[in-house]
Amino acid sequence: MQFEITVKTGDRLGAGTDANVFVILYGNGGSSDETKLDDLFRNDFERGQTDVFYIEDQQFETVTSLELWKGSAGLFADWYIDTITVKNVSTAWQTVFPIFRWIKSDLRYKFVPCDTSLPQDEQNKEQRERELSEKRQLYQYCQRSDGFPCQVKVLPDDEKFSFAWIWDVNIKKTKLKVTSKFKDLFTKSWKTIEDLKTVFTEGDSLFPEPLDCSRWDDDVKFGMQRFAGTNNTVIRLCTEIPEKLAVTPDMLKPFLGTDTLESD
Repeated sequence: MQFEITVKTGDRLGAGTDANVFVILYGNGGSSDETKLDDLFRNDFERGQTDVFYIEDQQFETVTSLELWKGSAGLFADWYIDTITVKNVSTAWQTVFPIFRWIKSDLRYKFVPCDTSLPQDEQNKEQRERELSEKRQLYQYCQRSDGFPCQVKVLPDDEKFSFAWIWDVNIKKTKLKVTSKFKDLFTKSWKTIEDLKTVFTEGDSLFPEPLDCSRWDDDVKFGMQRFAGTNNTVIRLCTEIPEKLAVTPDMLKPFLGTDTLESD
């Protein structure tokens, strides 16, 4: 059997590598030899690049896991992989290994399809413990103000926007600036909430009118936004009107009907 191996290198800064990369495929009833992934006619594993390699004459039809490692030679030893796809060329069977991590030099990594399992079913316990220990050091939390949710102390590089995302955001930012300048020439000052809708363009995929323009003042929608928000854990049951809230019982009476604040 011939297997096609497609390696997608991430587009993060410094994601590419010049190091030698090796792989072993494990299948139903056997494994491949240690194989160097290398194309003599191109520079492999550049940032954002997809590379394809082939392993010939294997006795198994499907791949249950793979082992991957790289050397430390080369100017750029660090390597960030997005995914590895393995396909049986003869049967068209294929599976995806979602890596999405930095590969360190001279460490052997083992991956299974979908890269997930329950702790008790983990086949590579030593690798799992090593990665969990690294994450505990990487994702340290702190509380910057009393009463506020915890935040990560230092945002890890893996959580930052990739180069492609940053480029996309900057392109949209530039387009919106041009659009807003154009709107300034033909839009009057806002006097009501309805006037705000004039900044949106009907049928414009870049700056369309948000759905909430027609339901922003709905109590159910407002409550749903609070409970589905990022800091919903800070919401507490309000048993009385807060002292600093500029609302009095008389102001609420028209909305309560025959009810009272105490009964509600």
